[in-house]
Amino acid sequence: MHSHDYRGPEQLAGRRVLVVGGGNSAMDIAVDASHAAARTLLSLRRGVWVVPKYLLGRPSDTLNGALARRLPWRLRQRISQTMLAATVGPPARYGLPTPAHGFLQDHPTLSDGLLSRLTHGDIQARPGIARWAGERVEFTDGRSDEVDLVIWCTGYRVEIPFLAPELLGDGADRLPLYRHVFHLDAPGLAFVGLMQSTGAAFPLVEAQARLVAGWLAGTWTPPERSRQAAACRAELRAATTRWGQRRPHMRVDFDAYLTELERELAAGRRRAEVRR
Repeated sequence: MHSHDYRGPEQLAGRRVLVVGGGNSAMDIAVDASHAAARTLLSLRRGVWVVPKYLLGRPSDTLNGALARRLPWRLRQRISQTMLAATVGPPARYGLPTPAHGFLQDHPTLSDGLLSRLTHGDIQARPGIARWAGERVEFTDGRSDEVDLVIWCTGYRVEIPFLAPELLGDGADRLPLYRHVFHLDAPGLAFVGLMQSTGAAFPLVEAQARLVAGWLAGTWTPPERSRQAAACRAELRAATTRWGQRRPHMRVDFDAYLTELERELAAGRRRAEVRR
């Protein structure tokens, strides 16, 4: 089954469960399974940074906020990795693969329960899958296990089937949007939530919605199209440098992007005043 079809731990009761993936859904489902299933395995092809939801008494995804306005992301990366090493240790300590990328170069995986369940043996880590042999799964390190249920937590395709294909160009996940909101060639077409953030989505969705609301009300105006296109190209170059080819059109740094949207809202209001 895919994580999209998961509804609760009652689906896992008494089963030998293999969860495949390293994102937030995979970790949450694996923790659920560790309380209900007969056995829980977690398979990761590549390493991820697992971050407790609270660090130093604060929500962990807020700790970068004050630094984001003052420091480049590379320096914030070093500070964050040092903090994680001091508080929870490296992922390899828990049997997880070592991340090939630095912190803040992919969506972080937030979980309070995963590391504890791993250390107690209630979840057993496995590398990538090599092949299937009936009900037995063989992994790339040579180990094999029998499983009753595989839950794929391997992400989603980004599809917008109700829009004409010519509006989506090379695909919804490669669409250049001004500030990740406004279509460059279709005035009046705006997107809210078509992004992947290093932090929580809802504050960014709210900030994007303020831009759309201002545009609809006539109190916010975008710059001319050439400046929008130039901003998209600059953002794509920076995102590709940081995240590689893992959907760079959609990637945003939570703190930096939230600050950028605040600035954009103020700048667009000034443009609207001038054009009146």
